[in-house]
Amino acid sequence: MLSEWLDILLKPEVIEDSASGVGQFNRRYGFRDKSQRVRFRILDRSLNLLKGDNDQDISVGRVFYWGDIDTHGLAILSSARVHFPQLNSILMDKATLMAHKHFWSTEPRQHLAQDLNNLDADESALFSDLKAQVAGNNVRIEQEFI
Repeated sequence: MLSEWLDILLKPEVIEDSASGVGQFNRRYGFRDKSQRVRFRILDRSLNLLKGDNDQDISVGRVFYWGDIDTHGLAILSSARVHFPQLNSILMDKATLMAHKHFWSTEPRQHLAQDLNNLDADESALFSDLKAQVAGNNVRIEQEFI
């Protein structure tokens, strides 16, 4: 309905005729697209996960992923890097896994892949250790416990 009104009220020269449909609304009528930005707050300042203020802006150039430390969490990280090659993982490393043994649980089924192409060397080593059951049988930590 709003599109119909704008088509009637606006001068034809300010309407982009080649743009149509909901996905093209902003372009059609000259509106700016919503910012590709996420805002979050680190509540525990002692963690110092990011340099600078504890209120950080993440734009497309700076993207973080925090998932479960298990084979599926690392597979999701690897898949996400297809779209965001600059993606940084946080709290998804062997040191975090070993420091929080009291939160370990069992991953019901490991991810089927034997190797993931988009992990860095440390993440790949962790994935291999999890697959090989180095720390125990299907060890995992769900992110909400950290």
